[in-house]
Amino acid sequence: MNWWSAASWCKSNSMRLPKMYEICPDWDGNTGRKCPELDSTGDGLVWTATASGSEHAFAVRLSNGYISVGYNDGIRHNTYSAFCR
Repeated sequence: MNWWSAASWCKSNSMRLPKMYEICPDWDGNTGRKCPELDSTGDGLVWTATASGSEHAFAVRLSNGYISVGYNDGIRHNTYSAFCR
C-alpha cells in the first residue's frame, strides 16, 4: 500500500504510523542497515511517519532493519505495509 493508505489504515484502527525515532531510537537520520530493533522481526517493508523531503517517507525492512526511502505522494506506489502504533 502507499503511504497515504497506510496512514489511513492505522487511523481507522485508532492507531498511527510511528516516527522513525520511536521505533529506532538510535537512528542517525540516514538510510542503510540502521535499525537493529526491528532486525528479524518479520518480512517486507513498513512505512513510518517520518518524511524525507516533500515526496518521500522513510520505511524499514523488517528482515534486516534496513532503512530506505519510498514515495509518499499517492501517485507512485511502493508496496510497503502499514506499521501502526
